[in-house]
Amino acid sequence: MANHLSVITTTYNAEQYVEESIRSILQQTHSDFEYVVVDDGSNDGTLARLENLNDPRLRVILGGRIGRSRALNLAWQSSQGTLIAIQDADDLAFPDRLEVQLQIMKQEPHIAVLAASQILINEEEEYSRLVPQGGTVAVRDMTEYLQHFNPISHTSLLIKRSVLEAVYGYDENLECVVDWDLYVRLVARGFRVYECKKPLVLKRIHRHQYFEAKNRFSYVVTCAKIQAKAISCFGGNPLRFTWLMPWFVYRLLPRNFRMRLRFTMQKFLDK
Repeated sequence: MANHLSVITTTYNAEQYVEESIRSILQQTHSDFEYVVVDDGSNDGTLARLENLNDPRLRVILGGRIGRSRALNLAWQSSQGTLIAIQDADDLAFPDRLEVQLQIMKQEPHIAVLAASQILINEEEEYSRLVPQGGTVAVRDMTEYLQHFNPISHTSLLIKRSVLEAVYGYDENLECVVDWDLYVRLVARGFRVYECKKPLVLKRIHRHQYFEAKNRFSYVVTCAKIQAKAISCFGGNPLRFTWLMPWFVYRLLPRNFRMRLRFTMQKFLDK
């Protein structure tokens, strides 16, 4: 039986971006999917934006203020797909994103966790029309990078439902970095994390994101804990732990400086 695809999005006070984000999925070249959106207790105009989207594939669940991890779990557990695609509420997908990723999984059935390269954009940049990007469809294994940082674009993730079930989904005790934690737990269970080198998503960096808007120090501490767990998953080489402090300091740097470094790092990964 062919894989059935579900796309999931969680929203919280995302009125500025959510409608454009969801439309970028609804207008995909691959159109056979269900779309489950869980609203995490928005108190702005997010729900009004969602009401503008009239599509039979779309189902909106009002989850109340339950937090990011629980909202993600509610979304995929409420879906029917054997494959789950993630779309973050403030990002954009290129029109062929789903088509390309599904084709890769069909051709390489051993892949259970597949992301895609991303193009980072600032909050000031607006893209009203998506133009397919160049780049090779070649796939690379990104698992080893998880010891140092999170190289995986969560908004580009396509993952088998059985894999999510194997690790019980997202950790509901975490308030942030829930995607990196998920990948590390997948590695601990023996899964590999792959990425399509072709850019398939636009990742928006803006000041309202959790790691920019509040609890900066808590975010940095959580990152350090997950990085230490990742290093342990790869055998706990003592030399790897020496990287914890430089990354800790980096994550505390002023936003503008970090963003310049992040854009540079993305260019390095794209090579």
